[in-house]
Order: sequence, then C-alpha cells, then structure tokens
Amino acid sequence: MLRAGWARGRSAGADPAFTLAWVHAAAALVQGTGGEQPFQHTFDVVGMLEDTARRFPGHSELSLSRALILSRLVHVNAAEGWFSSGGRQYLARLGRTGDPWPADNLADAIKRFLPLQGDPAVRTEATLQLGYLKGLEGRSQEAVRLLTRLETLTTDPWLLFLGRFFQGQILTSLRQYSDAGRSLERALEIYPHADSARRALAALRYVDGDRAAAIRLLDNPPGQATGVDADPWPWFAYGEYRQWPARLARVRSLLP
Repeated sequence: MLRAGWARGRSAGADPAFTLAWVHAAAALVQGTGGEQPFQHTFDVVGMLEDTARRFPGHSELSLSRALILSRLVHVNAAEGWFSSGGRQYLARLGRTGDPWPADNLADAIKRFLPLQGDPAVRTEATLQLGYLKGLEGRSQEAVRLLTRLETLTTDPWLLFLGRFFQGQILTSLRQYSDAGRSLERALEIYPHADSARRALAALRYVDGDRAAAIRLLDNPPGQATGVDADPWPWFAYGEYRQWPARLARVRSLLP
C-alpha cells in the first residue's frame, strides 16, 4: 500500500497536494508502529521524505518528519526496549555524562533538529526533541534552557507535560531537588494520571526525606485513565503517530 501510494504520487502530473499528504501520512504511520525494531517500511519512508523534500523545498514538516524518524532510532537502539515490555528505564540518564549512547545516532538526530528551532511551523516539536536529546547528551543546562523556552511556544498539553517532565528529570540529576519537584508538580497539573511523573516525584520526595509524601503519591493514584490520556511519556518515542488519523483523512479527501 505504501509503495502503491508513493508510485501514484511520483507519477507524471500527480497532484502535489496528494504527494505531500501521502508522504506526511506515511511518516506518521511508521512513527506509531511500536516494537523494538524499526517498522519494516521505515527506510522506504525515509526515501520518500528525502525525495519529496528535494521536489518541494520549503516544506519544513518534511524535515521534521525525517528528524523524528532518526530520533526514533535513538530510542530503539539505545533504550534497550524500554518502550516494549520488560524494558529498562533509561530516562534516568537525562543530564548525566559518560553513558554509552550510540554517539552517531544521537549527534545526527540533534543535527537535524537544530535548524528547525527557528521555523514557526515546527519549532515547538523541534524544541522539545532538542531539549530531550541534549539531556541525553549530558548538556543539562542547554537542555533546561530549551525546555523552559517551550513554555513560551505552545499551549499543547502533550508538549508542555513532556517538557516539564524532562526538565524535572534533568534537574533531579543536577540535585536541584526543589526546582525538580516544582517541574514535576506542574507536569502533574496537566496529566494527573501520569505514572511517569508521579513515580519520579515520589522518588524525589523519598530522597528529600519526605517519605510520607512519597507513599501518598504511590498509594493514591487519581481515578482511572489509560493510554495517551493517562501518560504521554511511554508514547513519546512514537513521534508523529498522533497525527496519523488526521493525515490519513487528508489523503482520503484528495482521492477521486
């Protein structure tokens, strides 16, 4: 199906709107497929993105999609399956130095996001991704600066939660516990069901000596919620998958 749609988009006289819509939808699809190995069509889509970017220069969303696929490889190759069952939480590495991340993948992902910071169409996602990746790189102060800047760029709760959550992790690694706690509390104001932030804040409270607060956080989760509505963090590596339904609808609207 991917190749058939791509062939149609590449054919002579194809509607540029259809070509762009198809490539964006394909990029969103491969971002949301999960598993420890990249989806089998990821590299097909990489080729589509790069070819389409050459044909239609100026579409920064194509560059963002390409960068997100590369950042996904950082997650898949370096997180040792954290996003699938039995994985180990590597988020604790945020802000540290000396850990054996695959340097080429991480550096390449950062390099692709850097020029997108100044583009209004994609700068919010690029800023979040850069803040996270800079944290993995061990450039903690730069990561905090980027994640703080995110607050001025968007009102999207998904992005704001992740920015505050990552900032809390980095500040914790720097032993700035008071600021870290405030960041995690602000993240929970957006997604009160988020286990990731509740557990991180509970651990922080425990280390800081407030064991009663830590126990309350762990023993009294609020209500019921599942999936993305409960906690954006486990879905973060999937990049643009949230855009898949809207992008598929756009493709369908352009079909005869």
